[in-house]
Amino acid sequence: MHMQLHDLLDSGVLLEMAYTQKKAERVITGLEKPINDHLLKLWTISDPFQREVWVDSLVNWIDEIGEIVLRPTNARPPHIFYYKLLFFEPFGGGSGLPNLLRRLRRLHREGFPVPIDIAPDALLLRLQAFHRDLSSLCACKLMRDDQIRAFLKDH
Repeated sequence: MHMQLHDLLDSGVLLEMAYTQKKAERVITGLEKPINDHLLKLWTISDPFQREVWVDSLVNWIDEIGEIVLRPTNARPPHIFYYKLLFFEPFGGGSGLPNLLRRLRRLHREGFPVPIDIAPDALLLRLQAFHRDLSSLCACKLMRDDQIRAFLKDH
C-alpha cells in the first residue's frame, strides 16, 4: 500500500535529514545567530505578539537542527557537536560576555531595546544552560513541535 504525501505529513512520523558532517555543521552554524538572537529577544523583551512569532521561528529552527543525522550511518551527532556550534563557538572560551554584549547592542540598534536591569552574566549562563539541554535532547531524539514548545517554555 502506498501512502499519500498528505498522509505522511499528517501521520506524526518523524523524518530525519542525512547530511555529511561538514554540511550538518554549515546548516547548524547558519541557524546559530537567529536562534540565539531570538532567545535573547524572548528572554529580555516583553511584547506578547512578538513572543509568539519568536517562539514559532525557534520551533522551526530547532526542528530543522533536530532532523539532522550524519551520513553514512544515519547516526545522530553527539551532544558536543550541537553545543560547540550553538554555544561554545559564539560565546565560549572567554569571549562570552563581549560577544553577548555585541549582540544585545545590535538588537538594540535593530529596534529591540533590552532593559538595563538585566544582568549579562545571568543571561549568558541561561544561554549556556539552554544549549546544554537542547544539545542533549538533539543528540538523543527528534522532537515533535509540541515537545519543542514545551522545552522552550521550560527554559
